[in-house]
This record gives sequence, structure tokens and C-alpha cells, in this order.
Amino acid sequence: MRLNSYFSMDTWDYDAVVFKPKRNIKFLGFGVFSDYNSNDVTYTVQWSLDDNKSDEFQIHKLDSERDPEKNWHSITLKELG
Repeated sequence: MRLNSYFSMDTWDYDAVVFKPKRNIKFLGFGVFSDYNSNDVTYTVQWSLDDNKSDEFQIHKLDSERDPEKNWHSITLKELG
């Protein structure tokens, strides 16, 4: 293991995703790969549209909830508010 290895993520580590489409779209959700060691995970989700930030949402996912084929958890924004 080494620093900045995705296999060494811990509760103090974080990552971010920035998505800037070139035209108007409907963004319904996204997938996040499950924990490498099959641990349950908690995601913190927040978004910003035209500099208006949403509330922060804590999403707890059990490892057994991941997609068995793709090995990821789906996060649907409509379910968050």
C-alpha cells in the first residue's frame, strides 16, 4: 500500500467528481465502485448548480447492495431530494 492508492482509502480520505456538460441535460444519478475489501460504506453527496449548493446527504450502503455484475453502488439523486 502507498499513499494515494485507492486501496488505502479511509474515513479521512475523500474524492470528488466534477461533471460539466456542454449542453443542458437531465442528471439522474451515478454509480460509485464498492469498497475493495467488501466493507459497507458511507458516501457524502452534495451538488452545486449555478452556484446553488444542495444540502449534504449521508448515504450508507451495505456491500451486499452493490450491483453484482458491475461491482458498484447506484446513487439516485431523485431519492435524496
